[in-house]
Amino acid sequence: MPLGSMVLQVGNGRNVSFWNDIWVGEHRLRDKFPRLFDMESNKECSIDERRVQDQWAWTWNRSIRSGSRTEHQLREMLCMLMNANFANTEDKWKWEFELDGLFSVRSAKKIIDSSLLTTGNIVTRWCRNVPIKVNIMMWRLMWDRLPTRMNLVDKDIDIPSVLCPICNNEFESSDHVFFKCDTAVQLWRRVLRWCELNMPASDNISSMLSWLESIDVHRRRILEVIVYATVWCIWRFRNGVVFKDSNMKKSLIFESIVINSFQWFSSRCKKHNIPWTLWLQNPMLHFFV
Repeated sequence: MPLGSMVLQVGNGRNVSFWNDIWVGEHRLRDKFPRLFDMESNKECSIDERRVQDQWAWTWNRSIRSGSRTEHQLREMLCMLMNANFANTEDKWKWEFELDGLFSVRSAKKIIDSSLLTTGNIVTRWCRNVPIKVNIMMWRLMWDRLPTRMNLVDKDIDIPSVLCPICNNEFESSDHVFFKCDTAVQLWRRVLRWCELNMPASDNISSMLSWLESIDVHRRRILEVIVYATVWCIWRFRNGVVFKDSNMKKSLIFESIVINSFQWFSSRCKKHNIPWTLWLQNPMLHFFV
């Protein structure tokens, strides 16, 4: 008798409803044999009440006509019940996911986590030189868990449009808003010119982070902060467009990237004391001075 992940083990059947607690596949007995249930005089009867001296006995509210569909259902049900075994023990529930059959909150949490939490081969990145909120946003982007319009639609959330709120030309996916939208493409080009770097074309966060891994470790510390700041500022600008924030202007995005990345890096990596003027010129020059 399944009930989610709990299984009812029938003993003497005194506390088990015959029609409501016995299941055939995914259907209760009352739904599997509706004609018989309709004729049952006591629809709340227990198994113990219907099993007398190892024989099945019912009290119907009218007679069952020979050769009828109701009689056919009765024969089918009796054949099924012939394979049922009952012990002289108390009825009890068993938790399917533990060998001892005992339920625990820990066991339930493990099952819920395994079915709901994201798993995969993506390594969690944690950049110590940016705020926690930026790391969390980057983690959500890596797993495509940001509330872009396409992700909202996938969750059956009714929204007026699925187009990118910035360009209004393409569906708003994570890859689009951060790498394929004209505004994002122009920003990445400007960031690369600022740092005087060449980067292979990237249209998703995975390829961007893979490229970061190819940079030597010293320059990577700065460049990682700049990449995180760029993603953060693009998302902030996107939200400003969606929620009509007049302070979020396209002309100020690059300026925000420069300021945020400098503040994050200089406050969290003090052994690299980069002057503001040098940062404005090219933060990568710090390693050649």
